[in-house]
Amino acid sequence: MALAREAGPDVLTCQSPNRTPAAAGMRKARKLGDERRRDNRPALPVCGAEARRAVKMCKQWAAGTASEEASTVGAHLQGQIDKSVWE
Repeated sequence: MALAREAGPDVLTCQSPNRTPAAAGMRKARKLGDERRRDNRPALPVCGAEARRAVKMCKQWAAGTASEEASTVGAHLQGQIDKSVWE
């Protein structure tokens, strides 16, 4: 079994990829019809389970908000009744 070591500089120079960098601005979408622009990319399909989960979370949020509003209004009205009784 051979021991694994990091490659030395002599190995890296002969096996390293030789890529030249792109010219400035070459990888940017310049034209309106370019598919690299976010507006022109096709939308990702939404998973059915994800859509159902979102609807479920929305309903839970709405139910929680409605019950919180009802208890807040009820507490306010109860406070108004208590004030009128004490006055």
